[in-house]
This record gives sequence, structure tokens and C-alpha cells, in this order.
Amino acid sequence: MVTAEVLTEKETGRSRGMGFITFKTEAGLTAALEFDGTDYGGRSLKVSRAVGKSAGKGGKDGPVSLATRLEVFIKCLSPSVTQDNLWTDFGECGKITKLNMPTDSSDKCKGFAWITFRSAEARDKAIKFNGEAYMGRKLIVEKSGQHEPGKKGGGKGQLEVFVKNMTYETKEADLRTVMEKCGGIARLNMPTADEGRCMGFAWVTFTDKEALEKALAVNDQELCGRRLFIEVSGQHKGKGKGKGK
Repeated sequence: MVTAEVLTEKETGRSRGMGFITFKTEAGLTAALEFDGTDYGGRSLKVSRAVGKSAGKGGKDGPVSLATRLEVFIKCLSPSVTQDNLWTDFGECGKITKLNMPTDSSDKCKGFAWITFRSAEARDKAIKFNGEAYMGRKLIVEKSGQHEPGKKGGGKGQLEVFVKNMTYETKEADLRTVMEKCGGIARLNMPTADEGRCMGFAWVTFTDKEALEKALAVNDQELCGRRLFIEVSGQHKGKGKGKGK
């Protein structure tokens, strides 16, 4: 299994009685379809293959392509952003079915969020916020999954690492110095708080796979007094506290 999503009500966070599961292999999907009609928690399950725009001929549905996904990934959010802000402002793009904004121990935004819309039109409107100023920060908004590992076609997600556990005093130059020893850097994004302090994490995209592998080997090494945690970008999605207002 790659991802699992349960649709919930905005006001209560309760399940709407439906969900979507993405499998890594066709065999996994086939096994899941065997649960159709079986009893689960006192209910008879209805399990079917999700229909996407990439459905094949003859009525057999192919895997849902990235273009048909209705979720966007937003990063570089200010710590002062709340879920209510996102529900209200991105809700102007269209109906939101799910919002996940991870927060720290002080209930402050960690700088990123995932929003799932009901329609592709709403999702595309949200993506137009990319590069716009929002509560003092320049947003990055993109289709969710563009930075997940294992995508075919040589996308940049295969060459990106997620770095966390950095101190607030860490400067972009500090991280760049370490990462440049691994190889060529195509992009380095280290979100900062309003006062310019590091928020503790960053994304680094390399120009080749060899550099990526060297960067992963830096995992657990110290930088500015902290042991770094480095993994291929997209391996772990944060869990937000609740959904909606």
C-alpha cells in the first residue's frame, strides 16, 4: 500500500463512509477487491477500482495519473497560519474535502500542508497561488506527489531529500556547505520563520542520483550541534491535528 485516505466531514472530522487506497502493485489491488461484499464493522463493504482519466479501453481502468489527483501540497507557510485561514482562503478555489496542516508542540504551523479538493478545477485554481505572497511568505503550491520517490519518467522527486531536526540557528549556507560535498545542487529550500530563523527542516534537490545517495549517507551526522535526519523526499507525510475548524 502506498497511500490511504478516509474522507471526513469538515465540521466534525467524522468519517463520511468512504475512502481511497493506492497500492504499489496490481496484485495488491486485486487482493483488496476480494473484500467487496464482505462484512466489516457491521457493514457490507463496497470495494471497486477507482476510475481516473487514464482509464484504459474496454472499461478497464488504468492507474490514476498525477494529473487526476485532487490534492495539492503547500509549503513555506508562516507559523502564524491556521487551519481556519487555509479553509477560508483556499476554499475560495472550490470545495475542500480534506485539509491536513501539521503543527508543532505549540500548535503552530510547521510550514506545510496538504489540501484535497472535490474537483480538478478547484485544485488547478489553488495551484495558481504558487509564488504568491501569503501572510508574509512566498508560497510554493504544487500537485501532491510530485516529490514522491519511485515515480517513472525521471522526475525531480527522485533526486530530492527531506532534511529535518536542524536547529533554529542553522543557516542556509550551513546546510548548503554540507550538501555541496555530496554533488551538484539543483535547488535548496529551507523555510524560515518570520524572524529569519530556520524552521528545522529543508528540501534539497540534486542534479544526479549519485549525489542523492551521498546525501542520504550524511543521515545522523551533526550540523550546528544537532544530528540530521535525512530521507528521500515524500517518504513520510506529517499528520495534522484534526481536520477543519
